[in-house]
Amino acid sequence: MPIRLLRYCAKCLHTQQAVTRQMCESCGGSLLPLLDENGAISRDFLIARARCCDTGCRNCPYDENEPAGDSCRNHAQQKTCSRCGAAFQCRSDGHCWCVNLRLSPATLQWLERNFGDCLCPTCLAEYAMA
Repeated sequence: MPIRLLRYCAKCLHTQQAVTRQMCESCGGSLLPLLDENGAISRDFLIARARCCDTGCRNCPYDENEPAGDSCRNHAQQKTCSRCGAAFQCRSDGHCWCVNLRLSPATLQWLERNFGDCLCPTCLAEYAMA
C-alpha cells in the first residue's frame, strides 16, 4: 500500500493526505509537503500561512524579536504578477494593498479562472470598480 503524506495547497492552505503531488480537492492548486524531512511544519507552509503563531516553530520564517501578530505584517510575500510578470509584495493577512480595491464577484471569479494567483497593483487596478 502506498504511503500517504500530509500535504497542503499553497493557494488555499487546504490540507489533505495524498500519495503523490496530486491537486487540491478544494481549489485545484498543487499540493506540497506539510512537514519537512524532520517532521516539523515546513518553512514554505509557514510562509504561505502569512502569520506567526508565536509557538517557536523550528522552521519559523518570522523575526523572533517581533511580537506575534505584528511579525506577519512585516513579512509580505514576494510574488510575480500572473498577468504582466512584474514583481510585487503580497500580504494575505488582511493588511495587503489590495483590500482597498473594489472588485465585483464576477470579476473576482474571472480573475481566479484566468490568472490563478495575485496580480500586481497596476494590473489589478485595471479591473477595479470606480
